[in-house]
Amino acid sequence: MNFLDMFRSKPRQCTSCRDISPGLHCVYSGLRRGSITDQLCTNCLISRLGAEIRGKGILFIEPLTTDGYCYFPFGEVGNQGLSQDRVRLALSSLAPTCADCSSEPHHLWMPLRDLDESAMQKQTRGDYYSIPSEPACWRDTVSLCDGHAAARLRDYIERKRYFFLTFRFPEGGDSGYYS
Repeated sequence: MNFLDMFRSKPRQCTSCRDISPGLHCVYSGLRRGSITDQLCTNCLISRLGAEIRGKGILFIEPLTTDGYCYFPFGEVGNQGLSQDRVRLALSSLAPTCADCSSEPHHLWMPLRDLDESAMQKQTRGDYYSIPSEPACWRDTVSLCDGHAAARLRDYIERKRYFFLTFRFPEGGDSGYYS
C-alpha cells in the first residue's frame, strides 16, 4: 500500500441500492438538528426526490455549495432565509406548462444569476438569498413539472460533480423552497 493511498477516499456503498459510488449524498431527517438517515448515490437521491416533491410547490434555488441543500417548508417556526411573500410570489408566477414538456408545472428552478444582487449586498451576515420582487427580472428562472425539477437537479449535480454533505427531503407543508 502506497503512503498516499491512506488519504484517498474509498468508494462507499449507497444505503438504498447498495451500489458502490465514488461519492454519496448525506441525507438527514428532520428540519433542524436531525440525524443522518441515508447515504445515497445520485440516482437514488433523484429518484426519491421525484417521489417526495409530488403534490408540493417548491422553489428550487440553484445550489451554491456542496455544504447542504435543504428544504424549508412555510410555517416552520423561526424559518430563516427567504421571505414567504417572495417565494409565494415566485410560485404564483408559474408558466402554464413545464419548460421541458407540456405537463403542468408545480416548481420553479431559479439560477443564482437571477437573484437580486443589489439587495443581497445590503444584507447582513447570515441573511440569505434575495428573490427579485418582479417576475420580469427572472431571466433564466423556469417552471418545471415534478419529473423535470428532479432532472434539473440531477443535471446540475452531475455537471458540478457535487455530493451534498447535508440534504433534506421535503417534510411538512405543501410548499417551500430549497436552498
